[in-house]
Amino acid sequence: MNRRIFAPVALLVALSACRSEPPQPWLTDPTETETTATTAADTTSPVAAERWLDDFTLARGVNAEGRVPLGEGTGDFRAGDEIYLAMEVRNAPAGATVRVAWLGTDGSALGEDSRQLTPGELYTHFQAPGTASWTPGTYKAEVYANGECVAEEEFEIEK
Repeated sequence: MNRRIFAPVALLVALSACRSEPPQPWLTDPTETETTATTAADTTSPVAAERWLDDFTLARGVNAEGRVPLGEGTGDFRAGDEIYLAMEVRNAPAGATVRVAWLGTDGSALGEDSRQLTPGELYTHFQAPGTASWTPGTYKAEVYANGECVAEEEFEIEK
């Protein structure tokens, strides 16, 4: 009995870093004993989604493969810089979708982008929209896999 209650509580704690999305029934029902299958892209659990996206890196650019060259990741930018969030993709299910939401210093939405992953894709990346008007402060990029928040990356816009 304790095991069934602990798993949903642990997931809630792990996902609390991301903005709140509409409540998911499977998270709030402690009597649930089975997990939804993760073979279809629209039925991915947060735990499964976290397994197929990894190595989130912020940078001023990406290489031809769509990843950040070794040693070029950063969390410090200036207004007007190109800002990229790159990530490694591993064994994503067919039709899987990744979305990145860019949030301002007050948590307001500055923009978002999403894309469907292709089979065999190893890296994907997103670019922040129009940073020229961004003021100094701490910003965030939230990463969603099939609607489930799997990562949150903070970065600074400096003077």
